[in-house]
This record gives sequence, structure tokens and C-alpha cells, in this order.
Amino acid sequence: GACSECDGLGHTQFFDPEQLITHPDLSLAGGAIRGWTRRNHHYFQLLSSVSNHYQVDMETPWNQLPDSFQNILLYGSDDLIAFTHVTLNGRTHHSEKTFEGVIRMMERRYRETDMPAVREELARYQSVRDCPSCGGTRLHTRSRHVFIGDMNLPMIAALSIDRAQDFFQNLSLT
Repeated sequence: GACSECDGLGHTQFFDPEQLITHPDLSLAGGAIRGWTRRNHHYFQLLSSVSNHYQVDMETPWNQLPDSFQNILLYGSDDLIAFTHVTLNGRTHHSEKTFEGVIRMMERRYRETDMPAVREELARYQSVRDCPSCGGTRLHTRSRHVFIGDMNLPMIAALSIDRAQDFFQNLSLT
């Protein structure tokens, strides 16, 4: 009867925008997205290309960017975007593709890597939340619909020991 989404744990890990955007008063150029600063030439160029495509100033503080653009940066876009990448030796490469999004890219890298150091680094940006499938009850849908008296299993499991004892002592079954 365990939830198949969270394997009965009741919670899931997710890449949390609040772990990624720790200083919303900073601009994209100023390092609003952790790890996507000028120091990381490749990622910074991706941000520049996406910003140019949507005509957004890289100097605008994160908390003043339109919500729709923040969403594109975090979760990607289906629009074809012209990307320009200048290598360290000065060669320029042009491509046109969709933007995966910072969080989607992290999810993919976390899923695909075999390197513990990469997983550990990416895990810094994760938080825990109740499983969206079971709502933290840890039970499969069928199990959540099992009733004893007028209460389902998650309701019974949430009772304190004293209240559960009262419930079962006063339960009359046919």
C-alpha cells in the first residue's frame, strides 16, 4: 500500500528556486543565480543569450524581473533562441535551440551523472516537500481510500496515541 511516487517516504526532494536565488536583490549579471555568474563563462553566456532574446536587461535585479521571465530562466522555454558561445580561445559558435532552464538542467544532470561529487554539489540546491502524489500520507491511492468506521487510513495514522486508542475502543464493527 505504499505510495509508488515516493516509495512510502511521504516526501520528495526537489530543486528549490529559493536555494538557487539566495539574493533576489542581485541582478543576473551580479550573480542572482548561484553558480551562473561571470565566473562560469558557459552558463553566463547562456543567460546572456536568453536575456537578449527576451529583451531583458541583465542588470535588472532578480526581484524586479517579470515573473514570466523568471519562470523561463528556471524552467525553460519552447521558443527557439539564438545562442552565441565564445570559447576561451576566442572562437565564436552560434546555435539556435530551446532553453532547458536552470532547474531542468540541474534535474537532468543529477539524474544522469555517475559522479558522487557532482550529485553532492547539485544536492545543495535541493529541499524536501510533501510528496505531491500522496500529500505526505505515504500511502498509495487505493490505500488512502480504505475506511475504518468514518475515517480513512491517513486520518487514523495522524491521530495521537491517546486519540487512536479512544477511536478503536469506541469503534463498533458489524
